[in-house]
Amino acid sequence: MKFATSVWYGDRPLRPTFEKARRLGFDFIELSLDYPWPDQLTSEEIGLLEKLKEEYGLEISFHGPWSGKVIFHPRDEISDACLKIYEKCLKFAEGFNPLYFNFHQIGHITTSSFEEIRRKIFNKALETTRTIVNFGRSFPVTIENNPSRLFGRPSDIKLLLDNISALNFCFDVGHAVVSKWEIQHAKGGSGEKLEIDDWLDLFKDRVLTVHLHDCLLGDNLKPIDHFVIGKGNLNFENIIRAIKKTSCRYVVLETFYTRKRVYASEEDLKNNLEFCRSLIR
Repeated sequence: MKFATSVWYGDRPLRPTFEKARRLGFDFIELSLDYPWPDQLTSEEIGLLEKLKEEYGLEISFHGPWSGKVIFHPRDEISDACLKIYEKCLKFAEGFNPLYFNFHQIGHITTSSFEEIRRKIFNKALETTRTIVNFGRSFPVTIENNPSRLFGRPSDIKLLLDNISALNFCFDVGHAVVSKWEIQHAKGGSGEKLEIDDWLDLFKDRVLTVHLHDCLLGDNLKPIDHFVIGKGNLNFENIIRAIKKTSCRYVVLETFYTRKRVYASEEDLKNNLEFCRSLIR
């Protein structure tokens, strides 16, 4: 398996960020295209991306824009506008021969608790996901599970994967923990199996990418994700053992914090990468 660190607008300037990724021993980066990227990438930054493999020995993947998008919105005017942004991002990504392009069916619709609205949301999600996969036909496209009830259930993701054969799955470990809490604390709960092992067993032949990060769990409190491995409560020996039974080829360490609002250090990232590699071998 190949390992990545995530890179976003806040990681500028990019040159030292890429140098750090190489120094720590990562194989590739997952570059976020949340606003203002890719529109406001400078010519110098694009040049660095073009020479990423040559100068830094790093390959590249992309994470589609997260904020401000409701691709599954039943109003065509909204979903069509979101798709235009995705088309722009996917055309940009195509120029870099990416390992994959990952995205979420993310967003909030106040009336989504009503069954007739949910049916319209899922129909639109199928339609827009097919369109995004077709935009990215020259490289793999992955759908990621959300840290929420909507598209944070295995059955929601299964609907997309069962109906779109070219679609791959990006399993986010921490998001599964958060969505499990959300679902179990919602009115009516859920009869679905929601444990990490359940996700990986269900989608073992469709997993291309895994996002790894720890979660801080509390008594009846919503879990906090994106912690450095070892700073939360998850059992990563068991998690990685389950990942090894899947078709996963790429692992992204989305380990941002050691404590609430305290960012991970270079040493934290180095230790997490070495720990994961030692378990994967």
